[in-house]
Amino acid sequence: MRDLQIFREIVPIKKLVNISSKPYDDVLPPPHKTIEEIGRQLGLVVTELQLGFSADEVLAALPNDADAVFLEPTLFLPPKEFGKLVEGFIERRLPSFSFFGENEVRQGIMASANPDILPRLLRRLALNIQRIVEGQEPGSLAVHFTPGELLTINMRTAYAVGVSPKWSTLLEAELVDVQKTTPGGLSLTFPDAIRRFGEQNLDIQAKIREVLAEANNTRIATASLLPKLDVGAAGLQIDKERAQAGATPERSGTLDFVAQVIFAEPALANLSIQSSLQESRKQDLEITRLNTIVDGSRLYMNYLRAKKVFYILLDNLRLLRTNLELARVRQATGAAGQEESLRWEVEIADLRKSAMQVQSQMNQALYGLKQVLNIPLLYVLNVSDVSLDDSSFLIANTELRSYLEDPLSFELLSDFLTAEGARRAPELQQLDHVVSAQERALTSTRLSYFLPTFSAFGKYTDRFYASEIVSPFQMPPITSAPPPSTEGEAFLYQVLGSLSPKLPGDQSWSVGIQLSLNLFNGLATRASEDRNALILEQYRVQRTALAQKVALRIRLEMEKAKASYFAIQQARLEQDAARKTLELVMESYSRGAVSILSILDAQNSALRADVVAANALYDFLIDYLSLQRAIGKVDILMTPEERNDILQRLSAHMAAARER
Repeated sequence: MRDLQIFREIVPIKKLVNISSKPYDDVLPPPHKTIEEIGRQLGLVVTELQLGFSADEVLAALPNDADAVFLEPTLFLPPKEFGKLVEGFIERRLPSFSFFGENEVRQGIMASANPDILPRLLRRLALNIQRIVEGQEPGSLAVHFTPGELLTINMRTAYAVGVSPKWSTLLEAELVDVQKTTPGGLSLTFPDAIRRFGEQNLDIQAKIREVLAEANNTRIATASLLPKLDVGAAGLQIDKERAQAGATPERSGTLDFVAQVIFAEPALANLSIQSSLQESRKQDLEITRLNTIVDGSRLYMNYLRAKKVFYILLDNLRLLRTNLELARVRQATGAAGQEESLRWEVEIADLRKSAMQVQSQMNQALYGLKQVLNIPLLYVLNVSDVSLDDSSFLIANTELRSYLEDPLSFELLSDFLTAEGARRAPELQQLDHVVSAQERALTSTRLSYFLPTFSAFGKYTDRFYASEIVSPFQMPPITSAPPPSTEGEAFLYQVLGSLSPKLPGDQSWSVGIQLSLNLFNGLATRASEDRNALILEQYRVQRTALAQKVALRIRLEMEKAKASYFAIQQARLEQDAARKTLELVMESYSRGAVSILSILDAQNSALRADVVAANALYDFLIDYLSLQRAIGKVDILMTPEERNDILQRLSAHMAAARER
């Protein structure tokens, strides 16, 4: 009944198929209470099936409306047929539960509430033999054997049949075949993440568009140095009285073409300044990209850290449960009291709480990682682990890694990386472009004293339409008038003809050049020169201060990397020693030679050592990425040529420095 109750806590079943072994049923006496009776007490409808030597017979007889299967011991079933039976349960998406124990769960059955019995029987026999050797009366030894309780869940099978156990169940159970990756999820390696940080992050995307938008400032500055062509068309109508009073047509239309080109030193200076400022914006984009990569990498490492610690806690929970079972055996044999089992239960409950907290931290880091990667939060993400031997890291180079292990090599490496930072740091390059822009502004101000502004212009006008001028003074057209009879009439015709309107198609044009020089503008030019000079001096001082800060930051990050790299080596030594100590103490505890306090201390030390070892690796990698941020270049983003170049220059630097 206990097994069925535990099974129902995992899966809400109503119709259960109980599979028993026919060879056993034929020779064993009938149980006091049948499985059908137990099922009725629990509100279950149970169907009984007998299993012989073939899995196909049982699989074919499974009811279509079954919710789950309960498997009794099947020692007579060949291993191949047992595997076929397990695959059949999974194919039909039927949760399965084994009475026999953990071993069948490891072969694919979904769950079991019993530990493997044979190892515990052997341990019990060994303890009894030891007591007999020590002089205890064999007849006084207890022969009752408690099978114990150990909930084991095969997570691959559970997910395959659509079962997701509760958190309390998962932390109570020993998990078998825990998948490191989820089927159908997006797989991501650390180099992939680095590239995605620098390209797909939304802050980076916004910054890229900002830089592209500001790039038009250079185009606008260039436009002031190129010819301009304006085209204008105008239609004019005046009142009839004015048209009759003068020589202007009542209606007219004109078309103007105005061309202008300016060659001015301020315009040339503005073009140079905008070009330098645009280069400065590009370096600001690089700064944002590097900061995002470091922040994202920290989330990546923190997720892996929490994941590693979570699995360490799960392994430690399994060890605690083993010790709890051992304590119960000691209690059953009279070697220990009930308080020993209760103490282990307290330790298990406390560790389960810690595991749940770590699992929550792991998910928080994963959500943050998805946000920086610009991946929807609901997507399944399989994050690959990292290693110091990953060839995508420059630190994977054993020669480079050896430079962290002695003071002289470390100092020489620090000198080299400081020089690299002075050459590569985007903060310094950004300020260099700002200084260049300010230098050009100061030069332009000084040139304005004696360098004039030169401009050329031209205009072309074409009156393409004009209405007829109707004037009281207008004479009939000369073509229809009689020829002049006297010289006076000829002169009059000539004067009146000059008053006639201009015909459509009249054209006019003009061109010119202009030179202008500002001789005096109230000392504003002098004030601008002084202001620009002081700003330039300010930028140069800031550049010197920033270079010192970059060098300091590289030195500090080098110290952090040195310490965290040394911690990796020491953590491994501590881990090995703690594990060996735990093995020795557990052996002594199983023989009753040490108290529970000794094994608790040894187990806590081993747990702490495992956690410290996991933290040491990820702490170093975070420090390593921070060092690269200080230098201004991430090695994963380097081309093979760049990687070879920096390694060759480093080797040459180390060799030359040691010769001096």
